Amino acid sequence: MKEASLRGNNYIRYVLFTRKKDMEGRLYMKKIISLLIVLTIIVGILPVAFAGKNYEATTVELVDYTTKSSKTYAKINMVMGGDELVTKDVPGILYVDGNVARAMVPVNFITSKLGGEMSFDWSTMEATLQYKTKRVVLKMDSSIAYVNGVAHQLPDNVPPKLLAFDGTYRALVPVRFLEDTFGLEIFWENNTRTVYINKPQQDLQSISYDWTAKFQEVRFKTTGEVDASHYFVEGSSIGGKDKIVLELQNVKFDIDPMLVNEQGLYVDDVGGFEIAKIQAFQSDTQPYKIRVDVDLNMKKEYDVWYDYRTGELVLQLINSVWEIGTEDIYSAKTVVIETGEEPAYNVTPLSNKVIVDVINSKLRKNDGRSGILFPDGSEINAINYMQFSPSGEYEPDDVITRVVITLGTNVSTDDVYVEAIDDKIYVYVSGNPLDGFNYAKQDIDWASLGINLNVASTYTTNYNSTTREMTLKIPKTAIALDNLDIDIDDNIVDLITIDKQSSARDYVIKFVLSKGTEVFDQTESKKTDALSFTFLNNDLKNSIYRGRLIVIDPGHGGKDPGAHGDNITEAEINLIAAKELKKKLEGLGFNVYMTRESNKYVGLYNRPQIANDLNAEAFISIHANAATNKAATGIENLYYPEAGYSLKRELAREIQKKLIAYTGAVDRGIVERPNLVVTRETKMPSVIVEMGFLTNAEEEARLMNPAYMDSITNGIRDGLLQILK
Repeated sequence: MKEASLRGNNYIRYVLFTRKKDMEGRLYMKKIISLLIVLTIIVGILPVAFAGKNYEATTVELVDYTTKSSKTYAKINMVMGGDELVTKDVPGILYVDGNVARAMVPVNFITSKLGGEMSFDWSTMEATLQYKTKRVVLKMDSSIAYVNGVAHQLPDNVPPKLLAFDGTYRALVPVRFLEDTFGLEIFWENNTRTVYINKPQQDLQSISYDWTAKFQEVRFKTTGEVDASHYFVEGSSIGGKDKIVLELQNVKFDIDPMLVNEQGLYVDDVGGFEIAKIQAFQSDTQPYKIRVDVDLNMKKEYDVWYDYRTGELVLQLINSVWEIGTEDIYSAKTVVIETGEEPAYNVTPLSNKVIVDVINSKLRKNDGRSGILFPDGSEINAINYMQFSPSGEYEPDDVITRVVITLGTNVSTDDVYVEAIDDKIYVYVSGNPLDGFNYAKQDIDWASLGINLNVASTYTTNYNSTTREMTLKIPKTAIALDNLDIDIDDNIVDLITIDKQSSARDYVIKFVLSKGTEVFDQTESKKTDALSFTFLNNDLKNSIYRGRLIVIDPGHGGKDPGAHGDNITEAEINLIAAKELKKKLEGLGFNVYMTRESNKYVGLYNRPQIANDLNAEAFISIHANAATNKAATGIENLYYPEAGYSLKRELAREIQKKLIAYTGAVDRGIVERPNLVVTRETKMPSVIVEMGFLTNAEEEARLMNPAYMDSITNGIRDGLLQILK
């Protein structure tokens, strides 16, 4: 049915990064960036940013509201509280005025992230910001700002500007002004042209683990409010251990020295049911940053928040509901509820509704706001979802996400079947299409099949080595199945077909095996109520690539859709390509880890960190291109330049050669890009593959064609193999 988590014995080596980042080129923001540096950046011009593609672009063309003239600016990256800020229109820029260059940021975006509010008066051309006790009035093109009614000169007399991208205007202000006005701390990293915006520096004084709480917690006592970026590494999917990684931003390590070892590492072997170990250390000093690794005994979802009551940052283990939607699965209209871990849930049928309560979970879809979906088809009228306040059937401190499915006119609650597989809940509106039929991939090279019958019966099997087909016949009196074609395609079994019409007595079930797969009948008796089969692919078992790990990074996702074509977003096409590439690499025996498996947002800096944590052999980041010139077309590969012989450059070159050979696309070559985080921060060969331009209608259509996508993923695979020989 659905692919289970891979379980193997190849445990991941834990890598502790004590290396300090290269400090060369990192400047404190109060230092004026020289005009020479700015001009160097602008002269090294590369594709101009297009909507949603600000990350890969180095420059952006903006229109000044006052002068109505357009100008190309060097784009900057913005990181606030450890999370990169992704804008859909006007990004942060380097603004050059005479001999002064200033980092300028969209003030509405920053104010909103701080929890403040902004309004704009077009008649006076004034932006008004309200944050805590500060009321700030900024007049466009004026270097004087008013803070609580008092006039203040903006840094270096650089005024706010009203600039537009693709018709959308935003007010931009020198980031130094926010530092002085709102009490923030600003750091500039020149190598990646990134501005870091943080709350004031604090100290970490202690770490505690509360296993008695309803939801287990790790608490970090600090001297004041702090932010933390975080991510989850599902090591169990490739035979290792799961862990949560936090990075406390602008926080100095000040834990009792008696609790810290000689390497400066705090270690607590808590040995809890869910948490195994907590480790923490000072990972950076400019700005200060503390890395925390929380090793888990099982896959756990979590939340991170600051407890103002106790002055502690809290890591709380609690499930989440990330996505709710519908799919057609095994000929059944199905509601799929995607959670962060194996869910606990209750199902309540009403007259024309089915209520699914996900127990002890926080609603993440739609930023936690209630919503309603109207699926296609007649089976389901509507799907409502909400964070539900517990009533009489629950404890007062339970946290419930409620999903209410309103059925179509001709559908009864008797037709509905609900089950959970891994971290998803499936609500089949047409009943259980495979009741008693359980197929699961157990590892990269083997899968199991169990069939539970209603009554002990005699079955028969036959194997055709020419077609690689096993035929299984089961009496219809023993189980209730429907006609189905199940496209397994997991490199072990290609296809399962269930035929209930060709034989009056039996179901005829055919298994088309992948090349190299053998099937073993482990049923204890030919007359039984429980059938058991094992499928083993010997080609994968004996592969020279077995145990070697590749990380695939589908670019963008979640709140960051990337570029937009007429019919698909970049995040969507990237994920399609990544899944296809994963299947092909697993078909060679590789372990493959994807930074996202669905439309989730993954932090830009977290993507290379995940690859480094897993000690991967290569990192492939998949993207689609965009340009204001809709005739732009072709494939290119971006890499981080290194001195001397570089595997990063060789990887880009080999993939580019194969892609052009296989697709016949325009060859845009390989491009050095020193400022791209995912290739710069990875410790292994890495590349950004730009598959083509979504803004070119013909190229978008090609990328959406399965045959062309097959050529794309073949090219990436074969280019990768060239450097892994």
